[in-house]
Amino acid sequence: MTHQIVSAALGALGKALNPLEDWLRLHTYLAGDAPTLADLAAVTALLLPFRYVLDPSARRIWGNVTRWFNTCVRQPEFRAVLGEVALYSGARSVTQQPGSEVIAPQKTPAQLKKEAKKREKLEKF
Repeated sequence: MTHQIVSAALGALGKALNPLEDWLRLHTYLAGDAPTLADLAAVTALLLPFRYVLDPSARRIWGNVTRWFNTCVRQPEFRAVLGEVALYSGARSVTQQPGSEVIAPQKTPAQLKKEAKKREKLEKF
């Protein structure tokens, strides 16, 4: 079951990264020829996936995104904010898993029904 969840998460992440991959195929940064606030915002949004999820084989799939991410986090301005960024190597330790100490509470049938209605509305939209 855990493998299915990881596969589903990587699939969803892939859907989000594919347009970025296409854009970065021809551009070094998101806007212009130098890092901007757009790059900082996108890098911080991708910081956890690069630290805890995207192993080297997954990073090869999105080579342009990985190149851009590494280029950004090596800039002095980014290092001043983010510190040293270590990418996920593929070996996960218990202390490395974000949120491992948090256990999600069980949802009531009413909450599940409400979420199902929301999903239906979003699908129709």
